[in-house]
Amino acid sequence: MRKMPLLSLFFGLILCLIQPALAIDDADASEPFWHISKMSGKAWIEVPGREPMRVQRNRTLYPGQTLTTADRTRLQLTHGKQRIQVGSNTVLSLPTFAETEPGHTKIYQWRGTTHLSVDKRAIKHFSVETPYMVAAVKGTQFTVSIDDERADLRVHEGVVEVKNKLADQRVDITAGQSVSMKVAALGVTSHLNSASQSQSVRMSFLDRGEEHPEIAAKRRAAESSNMPNGTTFLDAIISMLLGLFAGLFAQINNILQSSVQVVAGSVEQMIYPIFGKVRNLETILLWALAAIVVILGAGYGLYRRHKRKYISVDLSRSGI
Repeated sequence: MRKMPLLSLFFGLILCLIQPALAIDDADASEPFWHISKMSGKAWIEVPGREPMRVQRNRTLYPGQTLTTADRTRLQLTHGKQRIQVGSNTVLSLPTFAETEPGHTKIYQWRGTTHLSVDKRAIKHFSVETPYMVAAVKGTQFTVSIDDERADLRVHEGVVEVKNKLADQRVDITAGQSVSMKVAALGVTSHLNSASQSQSVRMSFLDRGEEHPEIAAKRRAAESSNMPNGTTFLDAIISMLLGLFAGLFAQINNILQSSVQVVAGSVEQMIYPIFGKVRNLETILLWALAAIVVILGAGYGLYRRHKRKYISVDLSRSGI
């Protein structure tokens, strides 16, 4: 009788170990929840009407909540096979339960940078909505960046359909291409004429490694302003060649960065199923351990019972 409380306590411990593994394996990817699987830095989850809550790893982001990251912060959100790498000074939120559509995942991104990896399906099942544009995908990898000056979207793999929310524009962006919108002037559109306002809300498209026209114009203006009055034609040619080499280096750098991001995403998609199998193996081992404990407990009970019976028979034969 003294052994039973100890065995009960041990069985309870085994069940406590098994339950979290079962909870992970039974998680439904169709649920509108995002799991914070990796994190470094500081972040907060905000719920309307409540104080912001400090985020820790293995927390869950629920519909209607807003995630805000601080400076020098990186974290990863997972939802089934979908991944979102969230950068520093980023604000994103999930739709409320009333806004959630079955079979469709939506993310609201207000500012900052996110790199998204979406599993491939036959229909558009994932979208990122910003104050300026909406990106809808069937399955791809792309990056969305928003700050006080620009809103940019760059595609690393697959095709992304981008819709301009402020103008009549809709286009498909393929791997290596990007779309950019100047948003710095949108806050003072009342002081702009109609042509300037229309130009500020239009999206501009860039091919792989292409330099943005405004950035290129600023660079050329800076180069011309820094050129001394006594510059010769040969100096100008050398300066132009250096500029061409710098542009070529920038293109190669962009190609390498895109390739690294694509490879990293592919490796992550290959590794994630392995981790899933590891979790399944952990569950099987825990169940096997529980079964062994039950068998040992039952064997010990039968042994004790047989020993008591043997002792009683031996005493009866001896006449005691």
